[in-house]
Amino acid sequence: MCADHDRAEGEGVGPQEYTLIKLRVQEPFPPKIAAAIPAGTRLFLAPATLRPETMYGQTNCFVLPEGDYGCFKWANGDVLVMSRRSALNLAHQSFRDTDGVTTRDHASAWGAVECLLMLKGSDLLGLPLSAPRAPYPTVYVLPLMSISMGKGTGVVTSVPSDAPDDYVALKELQDKPEYRKKFGLTDEMVMPFAVVPIINITVPRSAEEPDGWSSDKAAELWSERLQIKSTKEREKLDEAKHKTYNAGFSFGKMLVGPYKGEKVSIAKPKEKADMVAAGEALVYFEPEGFVKSRTGEECVVAMTDQWYLKYGEESWRASVSAHVNDPASFAPYSQEILDKFNFTLGWLNEWACSRLFGLGTQVEPSRPFFV
Repeated sequence: MCADHDRAEGEGVGPQEYTLIKLRVQEPFPPKIAAAIPAGTRLFLAPATLRPETMYGQTNCFVLPEGDYGCFKWANGDVLVMSRRSALNLAHQSFRDTDGVTTRDHASAWGAVECLLMLKGSDLLGLPLSAPRAPYPTVYVLPLMSISMGKGTGVVTSVPSDAPDDYVALKELQDKPEYRKKFGLTDEMVMPFAVVPIINITVPRSAEEPDGWSSDKAAELWSERLQIKSTKEREKLDEAKHKTYNAGFSFGKMLVGPYKGEKVSIAKPKEKADMVAAGEALVYFEPEGFVKSRTGEECVVAMTDQWYLKYGEESWRASVSAHVNDPASFAPYSQEILDKFNFTLGWLNEWACSRLFGLGTQVEPSRPFFV
């Protein structure tokens, strides 16, 4: 375990939970892949998403043409295409019940990765995929130059209805035949795919949004309002993303799927659980930001034998908040101290109740994640 005081960089950084979507590569595999991976292998591109409820709107998948990707084999025989960095994280994330029985092992041995083949993103362009819940039976791998290989898996599933970056990138490819030609893409891989409405967002009037707004295609709406023409317009794209993502979580309602009519905030965890249970997705963690140990190694999120207390449990949080804000039962040293109590109550969810070394209480192992 690399605690805050053991880190050269990344103090205070915690784990971020993603959902890995399994986009199956359709056969026959291209020659370079077929030479290393036998026909019949369950080969998937594995994008990491924070928005599993939007998978009904997938139109394609993006990779970084110059990015380095590996085909990593896991304990169940599946091969996932992802960055080596993300494979190392996943290899440390077997899930176990409290009795120590393994319920889901990703790697053949804890922390071990088995790479069958390394590829450039350009080798993946044009691959046909079967994407779970997508409205199209086949979607294709397309290029996106703004992908960071230091975040997620380096693979991005595209939902242009609710992600401005995806909308602008797809439209750029559709509007520029020379751009498609540069990457060896046929019209069939790009042109037939249209924005699919999956979430209605209706934002009421407020100080921040004096006119309010409503749309079934929020990313398209804000990309056009801000007149975004290129994926290089980072400032405008960030503004559009802020508008759509925040409003989608707070005011969005599902238009499709088993949770049609429910708020996005309620449907999101249900959709994730359904996809994991169906074998269409995996739960995946990585650090929220870059973390380096004092030995100079980049840290991963790993399963360790450590208990957590769920300080964020609603009734417990409400009880503590009521206590510290009641002058009859609690007298803070100063208003500043009370403000710090309330601030911490706002963000503290799970926190370790023991230590693996040094002073602290040792308890029986459970199933948390640590950087």
